[in-house]
Amino acid sequence: MGARKLYLGCGDQYTNGSIGIDIIPGPSVDVVGDLSKPPFPFKDSTFEKVNCHHVLEHLDDIIGVMAEIHRVCKNGARVHFMIVHYTHVNMYDDPTHKHPFSYHSFHLLTVPEYELRKHYKWAKFKLVRRYLHFRQPYRGLGIEWLANKFPYTYEQHFCWLAPAWMIEAELEVIK
Repeated sequence: MGARKLYLGCGDQYTNGSIGIDIIPGPSVDVVGDLSKPPFPFKDSTFEKVNCHHVLEHLDDIIGVMAEIHRVCKNGARVHFMIVHYTHVNMYDDPTHKHPFSYHSFHLLTVPEYELRKHYKWAKFKLVRRYLHFRQPYRGLGIEWLANKFPYTYEQHFCWLAPAWMIEAELEVIK
């Protein structure tokens, strides 16, 4: 058997051998469950890979969800996120979106000296990579490259002129 994989909020997406969990039953859903009501119905240190695509922005307790992800993952597990960027219209046109995310949101969840991180010292993650995705015409104009090369400057000064579409982030679980 291959690596144990979990797909949080899988919806109707093909889970590619993962265990899919979602609040709404469907053909890709193996476990019907509300991710905003921990604990997740899995044993500690079960998974080596977690996909969490377009889910976190819908949940109330981001820190609690991150804690549950940490709990159900093995040491060294990779957690892959795709989240709408706070400047994109998709953040605001969906009334179920509760939390905006920036390029730096995952960084702040992984840096030990950051104040938010102090509240859950037991859940350790290492930031592996982040990437801002853009739709046309911004991608074709080179803004995607510039924004990823200089993310702080982009988000501080230019993000509303050329909104990013999504944030892709990968974290490694450290136990």
